[in-house]
Amino acid sequence: MDLLGRLDQKNIRGQASPAAQARRSVHEQLAERYWPSFQATFSRSSNSPEADICFLTVADYRFIRGLEAFLLSLITVYPDLKSQIIIVHDGTLTPYLRNRLLSIYQLLQFVVPEPTWANLLPENSTNRKRIGILGYLNVHALSLRGYRRVIVLDSDVLIEGPLDQLWAEGDGFRLVPDCGARPWTPISAVTKRPVLNSGVISVPERALTPMAESRMADLIAKAVEPACPLLDRFADQKVWNQFLLDQPLELMPINLNCNSKYLFRYLGGVTQGLSLIHFAGPKPWLTWPWLEPSADYLEADPTFSAACWLWNDRYSRLLAPWRAGLYRDAQQLDPGVGDNSKAIISDDLKLLLANSDAHCNAAHCSVHLLNADPDQLGGFACQLLPSSWPEPWIEALHRVDELHVWMPFEFEPLIRHLPILPRLRLHWLLIEAPFSQALDISLDECIPRSTAVCFEPWSQRPIEALSHCVRGRLQQAGLAVEVLGNMLVDSCGPPPGR
Repeated sequence: MDLLGRLDQKNIRGQASPAAQARRSVHEQLAERYWPSFQATFSRSSNSPEADICFLTVADYRFIRGLEAFLLSLITVYPDLKSQIIIVHDGTLTPYLRNRLLSIYQLLQFVVPEPTWANLLPENSTNRKRIGILGYLNVHALSLRGYRRVIVLDSDVLIEGPLDQLWAEGDGFRLVPDCGARPWTPISAVTKRPVLNSGVISVPERALTPMAESRMADLIAKAVEPACPLLDRFADQKVWNQFLLDQPLELMPINLNCNSKYLFRYLGGVTQGLSLIHFAGPKPWLTWPWLEPSADYLEADPTFSAACWLWNDRYSRLLAPWRAGLYRDAQQLDPGVGDNSKAIISDDLKLLLANSDAHCNAAHCSVHLLNADPDQLGGFACQLLPSSWPEPWIEALHRVDELHVWMPFEFEPLIRHLPILPRLRLHWLLIEAPFSQALDISLDECIPRSTAVCFEPWSQRPIEALSHCVRGRLQQAGLAVEVLGNMLVDSCGPPPGR
């Protein structure tokens, strides 16, 4: 499991019973059918959204990888994006996670709404148990003002091509019919329209009103009441379909919201021409290699395995240059290791200080502290970022001329707001999933590494990886290195969940 996986993410996914699935299938088969259009887009976007277009998505801490993939893919298609992106969450996106996302795109706004309808949603409803209030928070879009359009996108999507049609001129709502397991969409007897997927909703300015908010709140409060067998199994998708019953509507082609099941069942996995892929259902980042897969995810449907492969491939291609680019920028501020002839390294500051007088006064020796524990900086799950550097580090600067601290670059969002102390020398190491290979050689066989941007090896005990990397860096700089404490690497196999 990678460092972000330490947030102890859990899969909370309800399963429909075989009987319920059978009844649903019967209703779908008996309903009238709508066959959505497919309009492949091969050209580049020519209509980058401006500040009058707002994007909105909903997530909690379990969706952090999905959010990263969504944001990275969006700015890849629209590198000149100027739109506000609002991320509605339940308070579990910690400052660390928010800072990490802000590294991708700065015009993010994080909102924890307190909707008036929250207490009206029946506690015993299936949707409340399965999804909770989070599943309805995309209706926050109706509370926004001053935008020509608000584009609501689920956070489990990847942007593959232009979405320009979603904010083209016009005053109707824009959605894509709900296809996936089938190539057609059943038509609801209640709405007289094909069931609409709520993963992509283009909301026109005329609907951003208190009246629309109030009407949606009433629908959510009554969400548990039966309306239509085709809609009753949904949460936000049910209320959006009901809300849109009497609204001007433009049905968009399926390439603007292509379900991953549809992609592999009916398009042969060919993504060319698609603008958006929607990974509805099980989430690829909530299973291997990011987390240990739960029993719920061991599905018979082969499209899930294919979707996992596709999402991981896209995410990895976006993730590597983003992380390497940020690291390259950080390396420009690296203070260097100085002109000493010797270095002592350890993850035990007391041990370093106890040996610093004997070593450093007799020789030109530098002191290097290795920190492989994010909890020393508050931790990934902290609700308040640290207001100062760890007190022991500050006190150590009264004992040594300089204190060199080495940490994984993933820790950077925890401390980016802290001012650098004059004699604190901060160094980053790029040790991150899924690009860092397992460390399987001993420190005695350490090969000096290039100073170019690269992902350093990892180990089951993170401190061993840091010790390996730092010793190699210091030896490459010509320093004699003495390791204090038990950090030597013999051999490390892959840890569980990696």
